[in-house]
Amino acid sequence: MSKIKFKGDHGIIRNYFQVASCSHPPIHSSAVAIKKEAIESIDGFPAGVTSGEDLLTWARIAAAYVIAYSVIPQSVFIQDPAHIYARKPNRIPQKLDIVGRSLVTIARTNKRLPGIRKYISHWHKMRSSIYLRLGMKRESFRESIISLSYYPLNFKVISYFFLLGLPASLTSKIFRKLASR
Repeated sequence: MSKIKFKGDHGIIRNYFQVASCSHPPIHSSAVAIKKEAIESIDGFPAGVTSGEDLLTWARIAAAYVIAYSVIPQSVFIQDPAHIYARKPNRIPQKLDIVGRSLVTIARTNKRLPGIRKYISHWHKMRSSIYLRLGMKRESFRESIISLSYYPLNFKVISYFFLLGLPASLTSKIFRKLASR
C-alpha cells in the first residue's frame, strides 16, 4: 500500500484519500470490522448506486472517523478478469454519477482532507478507463477531462487521450498487455 505513514504492521490511517488514490482502496467490504453506529451515522451504503457504493461508503467513513488499519492480509480475493484489464468490463458506469457527486460534496464540506481531490480524480479515471475499454470514446473523453480537473498531473489519464485515437481492438490489446505485467 502506497502512502501509509505508520511503521509496523498496524496503525492509524490519517490520509485515507492519499492512500486510496495511489493504489487499490485499502478497505474492502468483505474484510472490515466497523461499529454499527458509524455506518448509521453516514446513512449506510447509498441506495440506487450500482457501482462504487463501497468506495463512497468508505470515503464517507474516512471523512468522519479515524481508521485503524493492519497491513497483514486477512482475506484472499479472486479478481474478475474484467477488473484486471484481461477482459472488457462487464458493467457500464451509471449515467447519473451519484458517487462522483457525493465525493465532491465530501470535498466541499471537508476542505482539509489530504488527497480528496486526487481521490475524486481517481474515481473519474476508473470511469474513463471502463468507457475506453468498452469503446465508448466520447464518455471516456468526458471523464478524463473531469479527472484532470481535479488532478492535472494524472499521467495515466493523460495517456488515455492517446488511446482514444486508436482503434478499439488495439486499445483492448494494450490493456491486456498491461494486465499481464
